[in-house]
Amino acid sequence: MSTAALPPGYANASVAIVVALIGVLTAWQLASTSLEFAVRLGLLGALAAPLLATLPGLLRRKVYTARWASLLSIAYIGIALTESVVSTDERLLTSAMAGLSFAMFGALVLGIRRARPV
Repeated sequence: MSTAALPPGYANASVAIVVALIGVLTAWQLASTSLEFAVRLGLLGALAAPLLATLPGLLRRKVYTARWASLLSIAYIGIALTESVVSTDERLLTSAMAGLSFAMFGALVLGIRRARPV
């Protein structure tokens, strides 16, 4: 059984996008005024934990991690688009989150398609 690795450019782009997405998630939760602070921190932890879990595999350029992370990005797209429509106060941050989620999905899918056996 041969194993494949993500191309370095796609892996690096995916890592940068995930880190940026975590930053936008943090800014969004800290800027939100609709919930209590403790609830926002819990929500931030619940949203950031899956993204943090992808980083070791993406840094090692694992295709398996890229595959499940691409499925994970669809959930973030849905959350971002829903929040963009619902809350007008945080529309800029949630739109940035949607854009980064789309970019994450695109970088991961293209990286998976370009992966070659090692």
